[in-house]
Amino acid sequence: MLDTKKIIEKMKAYEIECVENRYENLAEERVTEIFDMAENKEEVQFLQDNMDILSDLIFGGVYMDRDILKTHVFVNSSLDFRYNLTVEESSELAESILNNGVGLCQSHIFYTDKEKLEEVAKRVLNDRLDDPEYVKKYFSKEELIDLWVQNRSKEDVIDQLIFTHDVESLLELIPAVAFTTSEGVKVYYSYIDHRFYGGL
Repeated sequence: MLDTKKIIEKMKAYEIECVENRYENLAEERVTEIFDMAENKEEVQFLQDNMDILSDLIFGGVYMDRDILKTHVFVNSSLDFRYNLTVEESSELAESILNNGVGLCQSHIFYTDKEKLEEVAKRVLNDRLDDPEYVKKYFSKEELIDLWVQNRSKEDVIDQLIFTHDVESLLELIPAVAFTTSEGVKVYYSYIDHRFYGGL
């Protein structure tokens, strides 16, 4: 007869041994290195209060720098996001923000400058102009008649909207500062209508 209790006890002993070995081999410098990347009291406190996230940062085996840490702490400490990011996901998001000036996460858009939103706006408006609800928001009846008479292309109309309107208003963003990068660049974020951002 299978002795399941004995097997469970052996499994438990194995897990305990693995954890003990992991921490025996953990250099204090690695912990200090992570906390040294935190630039304010809020980030330090967040790490101290969330041992699961701190453990992931220390043992995750993923490259870490100040900007990845800032991204990781911000998303995982904000009530705006439905679930925590892994270190890998935070790294990808930080890379997108730093290299492209824009990143997307759980129905939210991150960006460093309004100009970085123009390509996003083109894709979003391409879909929104197929929605009568949004067409009415963007154009009066007289303007729609003019567009029809002039036989304007969709691409031309999108370019006109971006040129004549504030791009944040076009995307219906309510921006707030998420964090400041290690280079001193402010990163903004806002909810963006999930119906129009999925393919960006």
